[in-house]
Amino acid sequence: FIVAEKLRKYDKLVDEFMSFIKHNRGTTPDIKTKAAEELAPFTAKIAKELYETHGPIVVFSDHIKPTEIIAKKLGVSPINSKVNMKKRNAILKEFQDGKSRYIVATIGTLSTAISLVTSRCMIINDPPWVPGDLEQTERRIRRKGQTETCFYYKVLATPQSEKIYKVLEDKKQTLNKIDEL
Repeated sequence: FIVAEKLRKYDKLVDEFMSFIKHNRGTTPDIKTKAAEELAPFTAKIAKELYETHGPIVVFSDHIKPTEIIAKKLGVSPINSKVNMKKRNAILKEFQDGKSRYIVATIGTLSTAISLVTSRCMIINDPPWVPGDLEQTERRIRRKGQTETCFYYKVLATPQSEKIYKVLEDKKQTLNKIDEL
């Protein structure tokens, strides 16, 4: 019974999220992508500033085009689905070896099974829709071998971005409670 009650609360949260998407004008996947692209130059600027304080910087976006914009402004190659595995590995190795100040990637291409403890600072240009994806992404710099305090910067591109992060956090907390049961 308790599990069923928790699942009903989760279903309610999903319904609220779908309503949020439907009723908040301007929040569609296309608008989210466009907002991420518009924010990319600002994110690159912030990355340059944060490098002075934090050293190597990891930048993630949920979309391909923003990674290309950010990487170009930072003078590095992006990692996204357009980049073959050999090139991805070369970019990653250069960053891990300390030969590059920045690594810029889409969440889908570099958010799992990779340790990026060379960095202690991550910038999320735009959030993914799935809370587990965001959590996995954040774990790339907070893994075994990390000895420094990690810093996360989540850039809010639109008024809806803050709401998306809130919904993701609520979903994450609900899923954690379900796991505890």
